[in-house]
Amino acid sequence: MNLQDIVDELARSLRRSVVVNDTDYRPLAVSAQGDEIDSLRMESLLRRETPVEARRYLETLRLDTLQQPITIDLDAFGGRQRLAVPIRDGERLLGVLWLIVGGLPALSGTDLASVNAAVELARRALLPEPGTHSRERSDGSLMRLLDADPVVRRQAFAEAVGRRLIARGPQTVVRAVLHDGEAAPLERAAFGRRVTASHAPVIRYLGESEHCLLFIGRAADGEAIDAALRSESVRRLLPVRAIGSAAHAHDDDDLTVAVARAVAAARLAAGLPELGGRADVADVGGWMLLDAVEGDRSSLAVFSPAAAELLEHGDEVQRHTIETYLDAGGHAQLACDRLHIHRTTLYYRLDNMPASVRRALDDGLLRSALHLTLKLARLWEGTGRL
Repeated sequence: MNLQDIVDELARSLRRSVVVNDTDYRPLAVSAQGDEIDSLRMESLLRRETPVEARRYLETLRLDTLQQPITIDLDAFGGRQRLAVPIRDGERLLGVLWLIVGGLPALSGTDLASVNAAVELARRALLPEPGTHSRERSDGSLMRLLDADPVVRRQAFAEAVGRRLIARGPQTVVRAVLHDGEAAPLERAAFGRRVTASHAPVIRYLGESEHCLLFIGRAADGEAIDAALRSESVRRLLPVRAIGSAAHAHDDDDLTVAVARAVAAARLAAGLPELGGRADVADVGGWMLLDAVEGDRSSLAVFSPAAAELLEHGDEVQRHTIETYLDAGGHAQLACDRLHIHRTTLYYRLDNMPASVRRALDDGLLRSALHLTLKLARLWEGTGRL
């Protein structure tokens, strides 16, 4: 997403025009201008620079030192009141995002979250090259924890631990919120910023990976964080397909492994209805094992001929019966309770299974292969691989 895309997306979200200037007050990206355009902005866009008198005034305000958004009255220069939002990388000013606010409805909390998200995206777009960051913390975002450069990631992690922003070890948990991919980048970033800013549990937005929004928080706040994420999802109309989580391992020097595991858990939760849209990697180890299996439909017959025959020629009742029976560890009464049938019905079904299935049930290894292959097929069906 380049700077022009960011400006256009923010303008659509706010329903008002947006301009990003460089540090010399020249426009870098400009959205389509609406009815709120004034003579100062028109002249600035035509000249591709801020008029001299207005620029001199802005220089007296020392915008290069600006740390927080401010409103500026430009009536003396033929302009309405502006909101100036600094785009910084640590101590360095990269540019300023300008919004006309005079005579227009006040920006809502949701609007301001979108502005903050746009500023973070603009910061990354304006950095000289990917992975280039100042040594100072950038807007409290902790985005460097996901940097492509492993050295930068580890430095950021050590810094965050040293400043007690996060803790090393399993008390720190990464959450991956899998969305439907329909929301625009700015909407997704605004969702992350809004969650971070508006809820009592400490939740920090890290960025994105593989259609997942990534957050970090304390293990002790797990239920409250999940509730906050789902509540904000409803508020912002950003559909959440599933949430996955993974604790940080004490020996890891960054969050890479925890992020990958949280994303994998979210994908499992989205693909397997029995998980209810929520999975922690510690609770789905068996599914993670199966998720690592490479292959396609033809592989199933190699893994377990009995499972392949059941999948190809059996019916759903047979498949569900065998899978439930094996889930119950071969305990007939427990399987009957889960299937809501009598023992005689269970035995009748088992006796009428294909011969390959009956043979597999009588052999320890073949029985395990049958069970795992049925689960693998279930996983592949749920995640679109089959």
